[in-house]
Amino acid sequence: GVDGPELELLISKMGRRSYPKGTIIFERGDPGNEMFIILSGLIRIFTYDEYHNPLTLRHYGSGEIFGELSPLDQQPRSASASAAEPTEVMVLSRDQLLAFVYERPGVGLAMMRSLASRVRYTTDYLTKVMEWVHRLSKGEYEAAINDIAASECDIENLITSFLTMVHSVQARENEIAAQDESEVMRIELDDSARDQQVKAITESPYFEELTDTAHRLRDTQDLPPSTQGEGDE
Repeated sequence: GVDGPELELLISKMGRRSYPKGTIIFERGDPGNEMFIILSGLIRIFTYDEYHNPLTLRHYGSGEIFGELSPLDQQPRSASASAAEPTEVMVLSRDQLLAFVYERPGVGLAMMRSLASRVRYTTDYLTKVMEWVHRLSKGEYEAAINDIAASECDIENLITSFLTMVHSVQARENEIAAQDESEVMRIELDDSARDQQVKAITESPYFEELTDTAHRLRDTQDLPPSTQGEGDE
């Protein structure tokens, strides 16, 4: 992160805001003209599935930065943010951010390190999703459950969602297997049906949003420093 005098100078240029618990700070698709540093509290970054159910991606706590991607690449917010508890933040506009990075190259390097960390996190996220979808597509429910339970990643909500999905699909297949032969012929859940379920997951707006975010993070990271200064969650 940004250290010492540079951090103090950066904070001196920022405004202060307080958010009660539950406040929506920005929504996915909003213009991204500000970045935030958390002074205290907890921020939840989330998106929505195809049924508009909220899906938590991760949390940020005191001392962490969020919302910095959109001011850099000038794209709409790729996820939503809310205060998971009473939260106080410092806010910096895009124009102030770019001017400060131009004056203080060390700040730009610190932000590049932050973006690299986001790329690794998103890559891990997508890797886990693909591993579990692959096992589910093969009907390996117990193996998928064991993999998810043994996961060391900190994506608790992703793990919970996939466990629920796996148990649901497995229960349905067990129900079909218990029916008589004529009923099985009518509603058999074969490999083709499982492929359709997997396709529904990988082609959902939520999954596509994750993939798109990963690509945008990589593209932003790969830009040369001079270009990045001109370019979230």
